[in-house]
Amino acid sequence: MQQYRSHEPTDDDMEAILRLAALKTSTTDVGARERMLAAAAELGISPEALADAEREYMGRKKEEVLIEEYRESRLIGWRSHLISYLCVNTALILLNLVATPGRWWFIFPLIGWGIGMAIHTGVTLSKSIDPLDDDFIEWRRKREKVRRKLDRGPFDDDDDDDD
Repeated sequence: MQQYRSHEPTDDDMEAILRLAALKTSTTDVGARERMLAAAAELGISPEALADAEREYMGRKKEEVLIEEYRESRLIGWRSHLISYLCVNTALILLNLVATPGRWWFIFPLIGWGIGMAIHTGVTLSKSIDPLDDDFIEWRRKREKVRRKLDRGPFDDDDDDDD
């Protein structure tokens, strides 16, 4: 019978253990920052290194939230496209059956638009979104412009439309 041999914990192991322990003991965020500072000091991590790591982490987290919002906006656009596709092609099929029942011309817009719908589906459901992608950058710019307008209020005269 082979005896289990424990290994020296790696940095990844220690991080996972500490994260699990923190999750099990922490019920609220009150004092979380102080606990983090104390734990970092105990581990010999300088306040500057901790501040750098915190800024980097928060930047990544913000980017992840933006990407998720962008993914949701793409999904909303895809749903709108799908509804249009279904409604218009249903109307075309009915029109074809009523006006020219012997000729099946509705199939051409159905297939043509269906190819576009398939491409839109593939793009929308793709998992990878590059923060440097032109579409993402444009979406982000428009989002910030809308936020600035909302922050200003409806009666401000300052108009920054550049489109």
